[in-house]
Amino acid sequence: MDNNIQQGNERMILVRAFNENDGKMQCGDVEESYGWEDFHIVDLSLNKIYRNCLPSLPRACGRGNMVALGKSIFIFGGLDSFSKHSPLFKFVKSSPESHFHMGASHLHFDPLDLKDGLMVRAAWSPAPLMNTPHSYTPTCLNGDVYSFGNIHCSPEVLYVDNANVEVLGPWKLLYCPPELVKCTPCLSAIPDPTKNRILVHFYGGQLPSPSLYAFYPPDRQNQDGETGIWQCLNSNFPGWDKVVDAVLLDGVILLHGRKFPDLLSAYEVDTGRWLDVQWSTRVIEEDLSIEDCYFGFDSLFCLDDTNKILCLAVYSPIEMRSDGEDDDDDDNSPSKTSLFFFKFRVERRHSTISLTPLYTRSFEIESTTEVLNFLLL
Repeated sequence: MDNNIQQGNERMILVRAFNENDGKMQCGDVEESYGWEDFHIVDLSLNKIYRNCLPSLPRACGRGNMVALGKSIFIFGGLDSFSKHSPLFKFVKSSPESHFHMGASHLHFDPLDLKDGLMVRAAWSPAPLMNTPHSYTPTCLNGDVYSFGNIHCSPEVLYVDNANVEVLGPWKLLYCPPELVKCTPCLSAIPDPTKNRILVHFYGGQLPSPSLYAFYPPDRQNQDGETGIWQCLNSNFPGWDKVVDAVLLDGVILLHGRKFPDLLSAYEVDTGRWLDVQWSTRVIEEDLSIEDCYFGFDSLFCLDDTNKILCLAVYSPIEMRSDGEDDDDDDNSPSKTSLFFFKFRVERRHSTISLTPLYTRSFEIESTTEVLNFLLL
């Protein structure tokens, strides 16, 4: 492995994986188990993976979700009522030296600080808890972090000083219109920096049908108590129950779902119309076609806005099979997980989105039972 992480022309992907080996901690008279999270970085343009290059993170509550902001990586969410009452959480909370994930974690990240495949002098530290600490919908816009709740809409913002890598907490609650109070946000919110807004899909509550909304954040320097403006963009936007992930590219939301025959659907936000999606060829590689991707993917990224390069990512545990010899050794061998990435180019031709397969990449990581998140850095 190179001494320093080299970076190609595209953005890198952070893989957050759940280690198969539990940690043990004595909590008073009880021994409690906890999970470890490992972090790996994939650079598709260089066809490289940097395994375990960031510090592992023990956790005392649920998984939460990751966001990247400048030179900061955050993990927010996962703190539910069950976690709060667990012996492990109570014990860890009373320890001033704890570095467990307890609903909000922060790591200062700079690729130039990676030496010999490891982050130098890096450590996870606590971050301010959200007012809805079980939320899974964080996103970033204009250098700040936003969240829109979990079961019910609960918008809030965490201001960040990116120049000094300093969190300007606590979280500040933002305005929620009456019709969205009991509505549920879907997936992660989608930032639209060209129009200074965040796109959020809601269902349930008082809405007669699933709807797409835009949230326009207030000016950070505003002193008049303004807490944001909401606009309904489409009051009849069903089908997001099939959506796994989505990105915005040139005003078009590209949605990936496991039941989509072309893997993607395309919705133009300003006109409110659905666009046709076509593959230039349905053959991805010699032994792989679009039809073979029936398993679906876990995440969708835009690796390169300028050249319109997107990527689908999925993980799959590798079944460890015995060959009939050394069965005991096979039973004790570490679990492996395969990471699979499919890169393609997007072109707009009038009312048609044309997709061109580029190539696939695959990597293996050991001692892993599950990939929790993929994150674009």
